[in-house]
Amino acid sequence: MGPNEPPPDPAFPVVAADRVEEKEIEWFWEGRIPAGKLVCLNGAGSIGKTTTLLDLMARASRGKPMPGVKLTRPPMSSIILSAEEDESILRRRLRVAGADLGRTQVDRYKAKLLVIDPFSSFAGEGYSVNSPKVRALMEMLVALAENTGVAIVLVRHPGKTRNPSDAQDAEGHGSITAVARVVLKADAAAGSPSLRRLSVVKGNYSGPVPPLEYELESAGDDLARVRWIEPGGVVDHVPEPAPQEVFTATRAPRVLERAMVFLLCELASGPLPASTVYERALAKGFSQKTVQRAVKSVGILGSRQGPGAVWSLPFSGGVPRGEESAEA
Repeated sequence: MGPNEPPPDPAFPVVAADRVEEKEIEWFWEGRIPAGKLVCLNGAGSIGKTTTLLDLMARASRGKPMPGVKLTRPPMSSIILSAEEDESILRRRLRVAGADLGRTQVDRYKAKLLVIDPFSSFAGEGYSVNSPKVRALMEMLVALAENTGVAIVLVRHPGKTRNPSDAQDAEGHGSITAVARVVLKADAAAGSPSLRRLSVVKGNYSGPVPPLEYELESAGDDLARVRWIEPGGVVDHVPEPAPQEVFTATRAPRVLERAMVFLLCELASGPLPASTVYERALAKGFSQKTVQRAVKSVGILGSRQGPGAVWSLPFSGGVPRGEESAEA
């Protein structure tokens, strides 16, 4: 700062670029789902959005490489908040996808992926307009991703344009896509009625990423699973067993879905006293019973510190050993 320059406004701190620490981008799925960031997956119904994500969750649970990637890694946990399937159906779909459904004590809470499916059911009123509530929700989800390192994928249905190359072609206001660092698009591919394509239509952290093709094949009992078609026509099949866990949240009324997202956002910056969360929830119009149900559905962790319980999220980086699932 020069001698005649006014001091910087403390409300808008300025940091010299040479004093900023550079950090490498970490990936849940290289080129497609960055860790600690917000991602949108757009696509029509029956195109296989949920089935595709369940396949990724199954791979993560077993430490198997993601489609189109040779890199292996330790097994990772995932969480899905679903408003369209009950937990029994989700369990069956995860099973046929090859997920390991066993539990491994505290390690099961170190989730690396959070799927909100569909996002519109959890966002509440004003989802389709540029409302302060929607902007505030997106800001809190961004903070949740950055503070925990979890990749958050918002599943969205088609918008009004129906333009496959348009990153904004999904329900909800365009500001949702603007905040997301990556936007994925699932649609039909040429060549076969059963062939699908997953494309990156917006990517802030990588160069051009080629689309991947996949098919939905029958797994029996009216269930489907994904079969990825690698370059050259080699088919990548379902993973083999390995220990880790995938969590599900049951189909729920809209008020419970919003309460679940409220808890995620409230605890994004770190643990809070349960009494504080209750107070803020009541101010938002949630009843104590709804909060208790949301705590159970999300898998909030609780521990005793002083006179009352302290709640924290079931994600990596913020779960001290010794904590247990909070039963409010």
